[in-house]
Amino acid sequence: AVGADSSSAVSLFVSAAGRFAGDWPTFGGSTRHAGYHPARLGKARFVTAWSATVAPGRPLNRAATGDGKVYVTPQTYFGGSFSAKALDLETGATAWSHAFKEAYSLNPPTYHNGRVYIQRGNHEGDTQLWSLDSGTGVAAWSSPHGAQWENYEAPTVTDSGIWVNGGSYGGLYGFSPAGKQTFFRSLAQYDGWTPTMSDGRLFTWVAGSFLEHNPADGSTLWSVDAGWEWAGWSMDTVSAVSGDSAVVVSTTGIICIDLASRSIRWKKTGNFRGSPAIAGGRAYASQEKAVASYSLTDGAAGPLIKVPETIVSGQPLVLMDHLFVASETKTYVISLATSSVVETLSGGGLLSFANGHLLAAGMDGILRAWYAEGGLDFISAPPTVVANGKADDSKVDLESFVVDPSGSSSHRWQITASSNASIFSSLRIDRKGMLRISYAPYLSGSSFITVEVTNGSGESASATFEVILPKLPSPSVKLDRSVRLN
Repeated sequence: AVGADSSSAVSLFVSAAGRFAGDWPTFGGSTRHAGYHPARLGKARFVTAWSATVAPGRPLNRAATGDGKVYVTPQTYFGGSFSAKALDLETGATAWSHAFKEAYSLNPPTYHNGRVYIQRGNHEGDTQLWSLDSGTGVAAWSSPHGAQWENYEAPTVTDSGIWVNGGSYGGLYGFSPAGKQTFFRSLAQYDGWTPTMSDGRLFTWVAGSFLEHNPADGSTLWSVDAGWEWAGWSMDTVSAVSGDSAVVVSTTGIICIDLASRSIRWKKTGNFRGSPAIAGGRAYASQEKAVASYSLTDGAAGPLIKVPETIVSGQPLVLMDHLFVASETKTYVISLATSSVVETLSGGGLLSFANGHLLAAGMDGILRAWYAEGGLDFISAPPTVVANGKADDSKVDLESFVVDPSGSSSHRWQITASSNASIFSSLRIDRKGMLRISYAPYLSGSSFITVEVTNGSGESASATFEVILPKLPSPSVKLDRSVRLN
């Protein structure tokens, strides 16, 4: 390090998130309901992992995951007792089954902190929010709430509470983590939705009104009227939120709402269906046989992605580099780089993605799972490394950016290129894939580094990233006043 002050050794450390890591605990992948999962497929392709018949001949609700399990319920309309089930994510084996009394509706599950939350709907006096133990399926509690003959989306759950659609004439309920009702707020009488929670802020989208509520008592903080034309008493859509943007689908188009100014940022007319997704600064929405996308900033349209069959999966499911939608019988894997279908999987329905598994809850009562399998590859290029103000050594955990389905425990690393080697005094990779960078004194500049990894099977992959050494202050010299000249 270079500078006027002394300092102890400091290292800048960079590592990657897991390639397929992360669960899908609720609708849209989180309480933001953005439909985004921070995974990158790269060169991976899907292989069949397993399939399980959950409710023969009866459509399934979208699955949720957590604790290594998949939680799923059938779409019911009376017809006897039906069960919520938990299956092993890796094998599809049944872990437990919880039977519910006959009801008008058994709705999609949400997983949170060792519990599975489900609404059972059966008119006034016999509708409840249930909390089940995720390991055993045993009921922890059930809390009644008002209803008529209605269907709901998955409950919105955080450590602070649970929020759901309900009410005899439509509305928003809040419950404590222990299941005690904390409030009810009347809203328009529509079902088929769930509230959205982002950074502690609670939102609803019902019949053309977008509202922010106080999470403690449900009171309205502000609202935006975005327009609505009646098309039935079910919303069948949920708002998505990312940062200062909320995106909603109405009966007349897709709308982006600026949460900072509490106003409509842009609106696009069209025939959209299901819920929007937000990823990479863009909003995505399904049409009959296509997916449209728009810039969150100004609504600029992106390429229209077309598929052969009618989309029934509702919300597009978006990864860092791919997008999924499904018909009743097919699931389409779409490259975001080319806006084209790169894989078609046999089996469709409502989609979830967790820990490398793509799940399709089928209209035929079958839950299908595929696993993303591929050769040695980088999850992504390591991010730009910027030296700190003292030019302390940097470390980059290259191994954390690599996935190797072969299971090889031995990787060979090498630096194949450096566009400006003069800014380094040392640049090396150890046996564990840790790149160690020491900087040359009194220099500044940048260098693009290319690294290559090879596994025991001879497969190779490479990645290039930038290292920046900012201009450093000139060293200072201090004179000791006690020095005397003879």
